[in-house]
Amino acid sequence: MKGLKNIILLHGALGSSTQLEKLAELLKVKFNVFLLNFSGHGKFLNPPESISIDKLGQELNSFIEQHKILDPNIFGYSLGGYVGLYAATISPVPFNSVITLGTKFDWTDRTYMEQFSFVDSEVLLSKYPAVVESLMDLHGDNWNTLVSYTKDFLIDLGNNPRLDPAVLLKLKLKVLITRGDRDKTVFEAESRSIADILPNGKYVEIPATPHMIERVDPETLALVINDFLETV
Repeated sequence: MKGLKNIILLHGALGSSTQLEKLAELLKVKFNVFLLNFSGHGKFLNPPESISIDKLGQELNSFIEQHKILDPNIFGYSLGGYVGLYAATISPVPFNSVITLGTKFDWTDRTYMEQFSFVDSEVLLSKYPAVVESLMDLHGDNWNTLVSYTKDFLIDLGNNPRLDPAVLLKLKLKVLITRGDRDKTVFEAESRSIADILPNGKYVEIPATPHMIERVDPETLALVINDFLETV
């Protein structure tokens, strides 16, 4: 729709765009909303050979070019927020803004083992059968392949973080870093530190909000997004 700002919604690791459909409906009142499903996520027919932050960032920029999206605003949940910020650093066209929710920024060679070692097919099958059932609902028979790819790129991200502070200092777009106050995966300090590094960064903590997107109130989130985009 002409005259409305454009916003692209990005899901998290092991997720899919279907998890953001309720949020998309709420935002459509004021924005042109686009949903992107990263390769390897959802019930895809031809699995990719691998997944990496670099590849996902390129996918986002290709999506923007393919759909001729002008002055894109990006909302990214968890991994989606990381990809959105990374894509902004390599994009041939400027983004209008990036909004992140529950995005992990503090990556080291220990992060996978300390926080994400459950991202392993055998571990999930033996300890978290309900999670496997949820993954099968989202991704069908491809869930196992996706978990393997995700494990690989989380380890790679710990060894080679893409959001270098020197690069972030050059980003002039407005960025809103949000975190739920009940998030036990992402810590306030790491979120605030990124907001402080960014020339036009802002940090907002959302009350009564955990990490899992299924437990985030879409109406509350839509209000946060609306309020921010009114200023950019």
